[in-house]
Amino acid sequence: MGEKGRRRLEDFSRGAVVAGLPGPSPRNAFLDPGPDQLLRVAVAVAFRRARLQHVYSVLRGKNLETGKVTAARRQEQFDRLAQAHTKVLDLTSRHEFFQ
Repeated sequence: MGEKGRRRLEDFSRGAVVAGLPGPSPRNAFLDPGPDQLLRVAVAVAFRRARLQHVYSVLRGKNLETGKVTAARRQEQFDRLAQAHTKVLDLTSRHEFFQ
């Protein structure tokens, strides 16, 4: 996800508050999400966790059941977060949610 992902979250958040942008827009009159809120939703989608207390451990590559940390697990967790990030920023999903 990294810098590119952070920029996508920030751009999406800006687009959600600016009215009259050409083309498809994340604009919604009821909700103006910040990048931190969008990241929280992506974490919830990726890891099925509403509370963020274990996210640092999960993204380090720690298996919460066994306590082992591995590089392969770390990459797997970041891949899951990147997939969830894409789902969260999908305009079709966003508009369907509000309907």
